[in-house]
Amino acid sequence: QHRTRHLTRYAIERTEIACPLLEISMQEDEFYPEKNLVVAYLLWLFLGIFGAHKFYLNRPLLGIAYFFTAGLLLIGWIIDLFTLPRQIDAYNERFDALLDLHDQEIDALEDEIDELRERLENQGSATDLAKVKAKVRELEQQIADARSQESDNSFSNSN
Repeated sequence: QHRTRHLTRYAIERTEIACPLLEISMQEDEFYPEKNLVVAYLLWLFLGIFGAHKFYLNRPLLGIAYFFTAGLLLIGWIIDLFTLPRQIDAYNERFDALLDLHDQEIDALEDEIDELRERLENQGSATDLAKVKAKVRELEQQIADARSQESDNSFSNSN
């Protein structure tokens, strides 16, 4: 399942503000490194006593503990045989929640841009226009920062 995410920067029409409409379509897996149960079990089977499956699930401290204790004296390695599906689900749910939070922040910023556009259309004085332009630039920068942070988080979680 590839959900398509549309990230949009709004253009303000009927003004001199240069805010081109930019539509970016990305496949969800470019952003979302969903963990796969088959990959996790393969890592568990061949390199599990060294903690490879824990590193895969972005749990480096447990990975290090497994590495230096041979899978916590093989007991942890055997327990993971039965708990790995639940661990994968927990990781994917945490990452979904993080993406939803970022989506909510971006939606709130885009809503604020819409509100400013409406105010601009209703008022239109030169002083208000300058304030709105500055606010729009600030909000667009926040949206870009949120997208960048989301990309950085997904990249760091995939490593």
